[in-house]
This record gives sequence, structure tokens and C-alpha cells, in this order.
Amino acid sequence: MNLQPILTMKTTDLPLYHQPLGPWIMQVPVISTQHLPREEAEALLALDPQDIDNSGPDDPPILAHIADGVGHLFMLEDLDAQDMADFPHLRRVLLAIKARGYGYARVDAQGEVFEDLPQFDW
Repeated sequence: MNLQPILTMKTTDLPLYHQPLGPWIMQVPVISTQHLPREEAEALLALDPQDIDNSGPDDPPILAHIADGVGHLFMLEDLDAQDMADFPHLRRVLLAIKARGYGYARVDAQGEVFEDLPQFDW
């Protein structure tokens, strides 16, 4: 039996994003929902991206739910380390991606698993 090694990746392995010359092309890292505890993942589903009251510092900067709630798109531009007190694991994930220079992130059931972020079995 020929077993392939499992590749592990850290968030610091993501290339630093830089705006190329020419037209803007959106680049969005996709991170696994395994990095969120069940409670945070379920709380995300209750948020309405269209609700203007869903825009305080304690709310995730969610732009959209994707594919029946198995994924979520976030804008990271204004995210600060003290934001999202009710979502500490999501905050850690999004800040790690923002630190690499990305303005958007997608958290998805089929996303990348990073060894330097906590993982939850649920």
C-alpha cells in the first residue's frame, strides 16, 4: 500500500497578499470550520448579513452565508483584535488571515486545515 503523507500547513504558509498592478483580482483564503467550536459555528448561522444591526464590534464582519450555511464570507478590513468577544476562535482565525494581508476570508466545511490553529471535532 502506497500511503501519501498528509500535508500540514500553517497560516504563515499562506503567501503574503499584495495588490498586483493591473485590475483587482479578489483572493480569498478558505479556512475549515474545524477551527470553530460547534457553538460559534451555530451562532454564525443565526446572523443575517443583510441586517444593518449586525455591524457592531461584537458581531463578525460577515458578508454572506454560502451554500446553505456550510460556508461564510467575511470582510477583514476593519477587524481589530478586541472585536468579536462572543466569537474568540473565529476572531483568531480571521486575524491570522488578515495578518497575511488578505481583506476577505471564507470559512467553509471544505476549507484548509491549519496546524497552528485549534481544531474541534463535532
